Amino acid sequence: MKAEQDELRREEILREEAAAWLARLRGACSSEDHAAFEDWFAADPDHAAAYEAVLASWELTGSTAATPAGRARPQRQPRANARRYAALAAAASLAVALLAFGTYGAGFMGQGLAEPEQFASPPGNIRVLALADGSRATLDADSALRPAYSADERRVVLLRGRARFAVAHESDRPFVVAAGTGLVVARGTVFDVALDDGKVTVVLLEGSVELRKAQAAKASASAAGRILAPGQGAVLDAGKIVDLPPLRARPDRDWTSGMLSFEDALLGEVVEAANRHGASPIILADRALAGLRFTGTFRAGANEELARMIAQTFALRLSHSGGALVLAPAREAQTGD
Repeated sequence: MKAEQDELRREEILREEAAAWLARLRGACSSEDHAAFEDWFAADPDHAAAYEAVLASWELTGSTAATPAGRARPQRQPRANARRYAALAAAASLAVALLAFGTYGAGFMGQGLAEPEQFASPPGNIRVLALADGSRATLDADSALRPAYSADERRVVLLRGRARFAVAHESDRPFVVAAGTGLVVARGTVFDVALDDGKVTVVLLEGSVELRKAQAAKASASAAGRILAPGQGAVLDAGKIVDLPPLRARPDRDWTSGMLSFEDALLGEVVEAANRHGASPIILADRALAGLRFTGTFRAGANEELARMIAQTFALRLSHSGGALVLAPAREAQTGD
């Protein structure tokens, strides 16, 4: 009897936490709020279940039935405990509606209840999306994706940039990310996908994913690919899948928190990542500088701070030119403005 009461009390606490997060993320929240929410969501499968159940309770009201996502989603009997969330879901109904079909966080733009064709994040802003099935996608700065859900597959097309996906488990519908010439197939996991000039990079944080070439039209079709374990990464480039070295598999794992952390990464990659967030772009005046190895942590968007750090680390000359931060070997640099 006591065990049952303890379990009911635990469910009640999780319901309250899930509703509080929805309300908190509906308002003006920081990158630290986003990171805290990701930590809470991923810390326990019951947290994810509570979040999904709140969304399920909203669906019970029929408000999503007329949307493209609602029509495509298979009809399922709600879990018994989903009904218990109805009261809290009603209290946070506006937040749920916006989270289920829009975006939240810095630069929030409401999309109403109709599922948009495309989500995008402007340069300098990270945006968190709650997809129709309860999965979450965190868009890096200057990135875009398009949901393309159907009755038998949850497909998301990454149009540009990078995104982190936290996938809600559904045994009957695989979750597939299409990026360039690659497909990433996952079931209940957390992973990053980046698209850069046709090159697809995948880094797995939790669970299991498969990176394969996009010749197969369906995720269930047979195709040779690479199955990744947590901490592993791979790149699909020019039709070939290559494993990332361990030290570079997660060079900036904490990018969703607003901090960029690199360990033994190519300086060219560091600058490229920084320029997605900063207003003042960093330019390497000598191509050879891109091959230097860099280790360090800095705030996304703080490009001048990073440029000074790089200049000091590698004894480079930092100058300013037309709003850009130019790094060059001291012997070649010119005096800036």
